Amino acid sequence: MQSDTALEAAGRAEELSREVAKLKPEGKDFWDKLQAASSLISGVALAFIGYFFTDSVKVALQERQLRLEHVKEMREVLLKMGSPALTPEEAEANAITLSAFGEESIVPLITQLDSGENRALGAEKGLRAVGLTSQEKTCAALQQVVRNRSGLFRWDTHQVAIRLTSELGCKGTKGDLERYDAMLDSALQSEKGLHDAAAAFQSHPQLGKEAATQLKRQVEGARKTLSRLP
Repeated sequence: MQSDTALEAAGRAEELSREVAKLKPEGKDFWDKLQAASSLISGVALAFIGYFFTDSVKVALQERQLRLEHVKEMREVLLKMGSPALTPEEAEANAITLSAFGEESIVPLITQLDSGENRALGAEKGLRAVGLTSQEKTCAALQQVVRNRSGLFRWDTHQVAIRLTSELGCKGTKGDLERYDAMLDSALQSEKGLHDAAAAFQSHPQLGKEAATQLKRQVEGARKTLSRLP
């Protein structure tokens, strides 16, 4: 009896061993496939990231090279504008050439604007030209001129900046022009007010009553123009 039971148990154990043996290859195959798939996915992801990273670096280097080339080209134009023998026609032509560089030309043109005489005349036309294609950046730069009270710019540079904010429709300067108008009201009412206002500009040319009156008319005209904008 016991012998029969032992034989039956042994048979059952052997049957279970065969069933387990059948399961092992399938289990091993599944995990092997999963591991292989994971390696493949990781490789594709790394290649994808590497491609875009390399492409981004390449684009950044190309943009940097382009900016360097622009700086060199603009430098040549600026040297021409700095010539003592510069004529109004040459100033305008050089300024329009600068404006072709787009946003990068705004600061150099404002610098030329503050130089006075023919360079200023040309720079005004250049800023007007670049403002047609890069209005937001041009308006932001002109607004910085209008807001400045540290004596960084000439009063006639302010006058041109105010005129351009009006012509280019720089709506963000409305509040600045209102405060500017109040400063000029004070300048025209007393010597102290004029003295305080003059401190906001370069000492040469000095802001006098006639200049303050010109600025006042420019500000009033700009405020009127901007008030009509939606």
